[in-house]
Amino acid sequence: MNRSLGLIELSSISKGIAILDDIIKKVEVEVLTARSICPGKYMILVQGNTSSTKIAVNTANELGQKSILKSEVINNLNAHVFSVIKGKITPKNINALGVVETRNVISSILIADMVCDSSDVELIKIRLGNGIGGKGLLAFTGDVSSVKNAVEYCKRKDELYKGVIDYQMINYPSITTINSI
Repeated sequence: MNRSLGLIELSSISKGIAILDDIIKKVEVEVLTARSICPGKYMILVQGNTSSTKIAVNTANELGQKSILKSEVINNLNAHVFSVIKGKITPKNINALGVVETRNVISSILIADMVCDSSDVELIKIRLGNGIGGKGLLAFTGDVSSVKNAVEYCKRKDELYKGVIDYQMINYPSITTINSI
């Protein structure tokens, strides 16, 4: 099962493109996205089995050296996170909305995985880098108590990672607000 995710953020767009090409030629992984992101960085997200994903990230780290801003392998990533990365989800339960703004793309995916694994909420959006200064943004909905618990869980877990800029919880958000994310 291909439930491992490799994430690489680089300070150099040209180096990122070269690393992407090398990964594709050496390792059997699915490239979920590879593109420039704000401000002048490059992001690569690959999916595969644990071994292949680790090899892809290690290859990037070896080739990228000083250009690597952050890299990570997340094993057993929640399947719902993969779905949201691939496209926006229409929420079913919108009694409350949780929004978490992160310092970087990798932090948003790590936190999304934690939220999906620990809470009865529905992840509806992950924004990765573009148009938001290289930051990450995730949004999730559910009943009021579930969203509140998820936001509190994020706060507790972030003490370890220091990747979050802000958390917001909105009770009974308008559909216009949901669609604006």
